[in-house]
Amino acid sequence: MIEILCSFEKRLGKLEETILPVYQETGNLQRRQENIDKTLEELDHVINYYNVSKDVEPVIREGPNGTTLHTFLEAMAKLKDALDYFSSNNPGSLELENVRSLHVAGGNALSHEFSELLKKHSKPVSAIEIINSISANDSVSGD
Repeated sequence: MIEILCSFEKRLGKLEETILPVYQETGNLQRRQENIDKTLEELDHVINYYNVSKDVEPVIREGPNGTTLHTFLEAMAKLKDALDYFSSNNPGSLELENVRSLHVAGGNALSHEFSELLKKHSKPVSAIEIINSISANDSVSGD
């Protein structure tokens, strides 16, 4: 009985010596796989910045009145994120110039749209009404 147990213990020790390197190598491979997955995720994230100008250009060129304002502002936010990325990571790139020009064009379109809406929904005030309003404020603050 003791011989059987000793034999079993020896075999178990040999098995452990054989399996332990395989177990360690499996752990190493799993860590490598995790690192590769994380690297691929980061690459996808960076590649998205390179696609921003192509993806949002139609929305920006159409302007805020051609699409919903929410869609236009989302496109502007994507451009701003890409602008920040390229400014800090690749300041001399052609892509930075593309993103910057689209961002400026979008800002100009938004400013123009705001001016048009302001003109459309504003009522002009005559100079006499402005003077009377200022006079009324002066008399109230003088009391």
